[in-house]
Amino acid sequence: MKPSPRAVIVRGAMIEKCPIAGCWFVLRDATGTVKVDTKAAGFTVTDVPLNTVVTVSGKVSGSQPPVLAASGVRY
Repeated sequence: MKPSPRAVIVRGAMIEKCPIAGCWFVLRDATGTVKVDTKAAGFTVTDVPLNTVVTVSGKVSGSQPPVLAASGVRY
């Protein structure tokens, strides 16, 4: 994913997540994987089972590898 100052929407399967607080997860779609950070948005994904298809909105950081700073998630 390329850095984006605008919000993007991505849909895919949650294949890994923070085992302690649920403050991040890894999303996989047909193009690859991206780490999604939910901490700044103030929500967690502790109750969402792995391999659940989720839709995430947020902004992509310029870090390597890129991180999607989530502003919302729907499952």
